[in-house]
Parts: sequence; C-alpha cells; structure tokens
Amino acid sequence: VINQPSSTSAGGSLFNGFAPTTTLGCGTWGNNIISENFTYKHMINISRIGYYLKDKPVPTDEAIWAD
Repeated sequence: VINQPSSTSAGGSLFNGFAPTTTLGCGTWGNNIISENFTYKHMINISRIGYYLKDKPVPTDEAIWAD
C-alpha cells in the first residue's frame, strides 16, 4: 500500500482494487498459510472430481523431460 492510510486501504478499498477484509495477513514471514489478506475466497469450499481415463496414453520419459 503506497501513499494510502494502511488501517483502511490495506483491508480493501474501492480505490485500490484490494479485496475487502478485516484481517491483514503477514504472509510466510509470519508463518501464515496464505501470503495475502484473508478474504471471502478463502472460505469457499471447492470440490474437484477426477475421472479415470482408461484410454489415455502414458507419455514416455523422453516426451516428459524433452527440452
């Protein structure tokens, strides 16, 4: 946050594009799991479903590690 009052704008503002929050994260330096402000997107539960693709070819080592 540059040239803005940190107590209000670091937690989100209409003028800087930060997501609204009431808690400011101190990042990995403070041993937090996230390195940004804690917002609503961290509370959303996302489920992913993966299906087995039996006809999917397995790439060779050369195909995976080629430069």
